[in-house]
Amino acid sequence: MPIGQVQSNTDNESKLVATSGGSAANFAVWLATLQIETHLFARVGKGDGKKFAAEFKTKNVIAHLQEDQVLSTGRIVVLIDGDNRTFFTDRGANQNLEVGVMPLEAFGDFLYISGYTVLSIGTEGTQKL
Repeated sequence: MPIGQVQSNTDNESKLVATSGGSAANFAVWLATLQIETHLFARVGKGDGKKFAAEFKTKNVIAHLQEDQVLSTGRIVVLIDGDNRTFFTDRGANQNLEVGVMPLEAFGDFLYISGYTVLSIGTEGTQKL
């Protein structure tokens, strides 16, 4: 959040906040609040798996996290100006999510797939998934 009035073409003092999330993670946490057994499949950067798994456990989400040895955990920067929003997205490790190692017994009656995944693999890839 900017501290003071925003000035164009210069530095602006701000309070920056980093939070966990992402569309699939946020949806999983919400679904778990309805007392529905919820599994989340995601890929994170090296060393982030335990931290995020523990965080999801406190939200009653069963996390199946793969750790990428090269790419870092994805990040997004959101700029909001009135009713307008602009995203700067780095999918990071999640773009290398390995579908073949997901335990099929963890799949239930419903599957939510992040829009970024659908956009990256296309309709045919989504159907195979």
